[in-house]
Amino acid sequence: MRDFHLESIKAKEEMENAYLRWSMADPLYEQERWLAYQAAVERYNAIVTEASGRLGAREVVLPWLQSDVSA
Repeated sequence: MRDFHLESIKAKEEMENAYLRWSMADPLYEQERWLAYQAAVERYNAIVTEASGRLGAREVVLPWLQSDVSA
């Protein structure tokens, strides 16, 4: 079983580090760093999207745990 929370934290750190490397990059390496940053953003978004989908699919409300909420 995957730990999406831990994976998303690591991916976010990678994304932030990639952005910092890009922002401080020598102009010669600017495009390479920008592509690395974009890849990190895509990886982070994929993890968050997959985690959201899995959590939504697993969300089960048992009848005896539901509260009668009337507004």
